[in-house]
Amino acid sequence: MPALPKIRFDQDHQPWLLLVLTLLITLAPFASSRASDPGWFVILGSLPETQAGLNEANLLAGTIERNFPSERLIVSETAFYRGLTPGLYVVMLGPYQSAAAAQQELTTSGLKELVPDAYVKQASERVLD
Repeated sequence: MPALPKIRFDQDHQPWLLLVLTLLITLAPFASSRASDPGWFVILGSLPETQAGLNEANLLAGTIERNFPSERLIVSETAFYRGLTPGLYVVMLGPYQSAAAAQQELTTSGLKELVPDAYVKQASERVLD
């Protein structure tokens, strides 16, 4: 295996190194904030954050999955999403890029007939430190 060349950072390279480090530090917050960009969700049910609520959420999710199989089906605690009322379990589909896309999924898929009180809401996943 050939030896890697040695890089020396003399005074000629210091301005470039400083520029690169400054760019990395400046762009770092943008890279981490992308994970929490808001999306649109079809809310199918919100239930109390109790064992009974979790059981009911899982039953609803099972019914949805049997009738409308989707990789977008989520059962979660609302505390993990900004924009949702905390202290509940939520059954939802998403995220979608726009409210129109989420609304189209709700109205054209037949979900509205199965869950008449389903609605579209914007939320973003919380970034946990």
